[in-house]
Amino acid sequence: MNKFEKFFRENPEIDAFLVLEKENVFYLTGFRGSFGYLLVLNPSFAKASEDRDESFLITDSRYAEVAENLNPLSLLSGGIKPKFILFDKNFEEKIKEILKQVQNNKSWALAMENSASLAQKDYWQKIFPQAKIIATDKIIENWRAIKNANELQKIRQACLRLDKVFADKEFFRGILREGVTEKEVAFELEMKLRDHGKYKLSFPVIVAFGENSAIPHHKPSDRQLKSRCAPQGGGENILIDCGVKFENYCSDMTRNFFLGEPSKEYLEAFETLLAVQKKTAKNFQIGKKLLDAEAFCRKELGNFAGFFTHSLGHGVGLDIHELPNFSPKEQAVFTAGQVVTCEPGLYFPRKFGIRIEDQILITKDGPEILTKTPKELMIL
Repeated sequence: MNKFEKFFRENPEIDAFLVLEKENVFYLTGFRGSFGYLLVLNPSFAKASEDRDESFLITDSRYAEVAENLNPLSLLSGGIKPKFILFDKNFEEKIKEILKQVQNNKSWALAMENSASLAQKDYWQKIFPQAKIIATDKIIENWRAIKNANELQKIRQACLRLDKVFADKEFFRGILREGVTEKEVAFELEMKLRDHGKYKLSFPVIVAFGENSAIPHHKPSDRQLKSRCAPQGGGENILIDCGVKFENYCSDMTRNFFLGEPSKEYLEAFETLLAVQKKTAKNFQIGKKLLDAEAFCRKELGNFAGFFTHSLGHGVGLDIHELPNFSPKEQAVFTAGQVVTCEPGLYFPRKFGIRIEDQILITKDGPEILTKTPKELMIL
């Protein structure tokens, strides 16, 4: 039974589900394009339709050949091989014809992702005025949160690429030199990570020197690296946060460097954060609340807790930020098959920032750290 069959059994009042989010369409079908929708019919609803097919991939002529030749072996969720419908000037007539018998005989319920725009809702309501539009909340995103073996293999490969790059100490000694800019380091690292196009970036590389590292999502600038920078003592810190995609699945890791001699202030903060990050990761256990792990982390940070200004982590998969998350609104628990980050940070405005981030797989045997690069400070 695929996931939609189970969904319709549990929600018999819903007759069809329209998937609009690109990553969700890809997850369900293996189709990737800038435009594509997936319409999935409740099996009982499909039997009453003219076409009798249960799922339809809707896209335009740019992707017609791809849509018509999807390989079932590539399906990530193990279930949906849709029939292709070309989105052209005749699309509305075609989709109405497919559902002709149903729309003539009854009102029906069309579920739609709550990320749908008002224009998208209005468009489908215009085609099917008798349909009741029902907004759904993260149905497919919750499916995506639990990775299967195929997905985990891709994530492991993406993490391995980071580990291989960060194992090249000479590379970092070469690019993290006095006078280099954050932009220059980010560019050199991006080229290294991509490995001649074998990998894509999960997100733009973050490189932050000195006081810029106190900005959690700093964008690389023309700021130059200095070997001596008062009041930090005999050197300057560097924070690097990066990730790559392997076959559409992301990795994410943050490590810290220092050019010169770290100050006592920096070392105290770093050693505290390192110890707490390691302890916190051990709390990523099946059945435990994500928020409890975050509360543990903040308690362990003690007097430093006020300098930890963001959530502990996030899910990683097709998107760099996906479910589960550490939101008080969701009260999520760790579940086997989830891939999440553990990334506490300390940010001291106009001084420096430190973040230590690993990607972790939740298993029945406990948390498995997927990013193997040593977390200790690399002094250049």
